[in-house]
Amino acid sequence: MTIVVGFALFTVGACSKPLPEPESVDAQLYALRCNGCHPAYQPSLMTAAMWGATIDRMVQRQLPAAGTRLGVREREMIEAYLARHARGSVRAAEPDTLGLEGAGP
Repeated sequence: MTIVVGFALFTVGACSKPLPEPESVDAQLYALRCNGCHPAYQPSLMTAAMWGATIDRMVQRQLPAAGTRLGVREREMIEAYLARHARGSVRAAEPDTLGLEGAGP
């Protein structure tokens, strides 16, 4: 029961924050294509490699089962967006975790 509650809280927290770069074409495409089957998760939840494997699985199994497919350019844009904001990427890190808070030019 504790694991289920913890996962539920994690999932809600992972989806409740706005996506990074919400006005960008890449973010909008990610939200549009992924929200059709599940919430568009925060890119920082996984590393770029993990996102690549997840997209592979979606393209091979889930999307065909749902009667849709992801175009090559769509996939490239979504993967690039997720990689830019993935866990471990510079953009995903908060400025204070990089030791830049209060640093001048």
